[in-house]
Formats: sequence, structure tokens, C-alpha cells
Amino acid sequence: MRHLRVAEPHYHPVGEIEIYYVLQGSGLLILGGKEQRLSKDSLVVIPPLTAHFTLADKELVLAAVNSPAFKPEGYIVLNESNKEVGFDKRQFERLTAEK
Repeated sequence: MRHLRVAEPHYHPVGEIEIYYVLQGSGLLILGGKEQRLSKDSLVVIPPLTAHFTLADKELVLAAVNSPAFKPEGYIVLNESNKEVGFDKRQFERLTAEK
């Protein structure tokens, strides 16, 4: 997330997980519609079929590990609300407008 203010809303299909480990800074992770503060040494496991996006507060640097290994077809961008994966477009718009 170096030099990114917002990581776009997305999810991963069945059988894929993503793990975030915060190396420095702070931010806000929205995971399935729930807000979770991130700070140095935070560790988050993101299950498949769960919408998520991140907003950096201060110099947020995180490592992302995908299992199995990342493939572009396993990165599904969300542009509209989707209850099945827990994405609310209005929440995204509100939070990004505040930044």
C-alpha cells in the first residue's frame, strides 16, 4: 500500500485466502462490511468470498500473501453492492469521501 490511499474493493473465490501483515503505519480494513483498525504487527486472515478494501491513514505498508499463489483471475473487483460477499458501495463511498 505504499503511496496508495485506497485499495479497491474486491474478493477472492472459493478456495483462496489472503493474509495481511502490517509492517508499518496504520489504516482501516473493511472486511465483509465490518471496520477493523490496522496498525504495525496486525495480522488478518481474509476468507474467500469476503469483500475487503483498505484505506491508509499513515504510511501504511502491509504484506499480502495469497494461498494458493495469486492469480489475476482470483481478484474480483467490486463496483456495486453485493450482499453475498458483504460489500456495501455506500459504505465505500462514505469512507473514501472522508479521506
